[in-house]
Amino acid sequence: MIVALIPSVEAVDVNRFNRVIAYNVLEADDFDLDKPYRILEALGKENGFEIVNPLENFRTVHANDKKLFLEGDPHFNKDGHELFAQQIGNYLKSSQDFRPPDM
Repeated sequence: MIVALIPSVEAVDVNRFNRVIAYNVLEADDFDLDKPYRILEALGKENGFEIVNPLENFRTVHANDKKLFLEGDPHFNKDGHELFAQQIGNYLKSSQDFRPPDM
């Protein structure tokens, strides 16, 4: 089994994260935005299923001023969907154990 983790807009875009917490009595240091991803990766390792985690790739592309999410919406835009699919494809191409099903 392969599980692909979906990067949240708040974990990728610090400005969007800051807007979310601005309405609360919270500080950025109150959050560990990488923790859910670490927990899921550990769960996969412990239970023998593969994890595709494109979070760092999303952060890198976003840092280069490429928008990956719809404005005011947590869903991927076209570029976000393309990057997500590319990351899964790269994982599948590099995985020696992956074999596509017979059609």
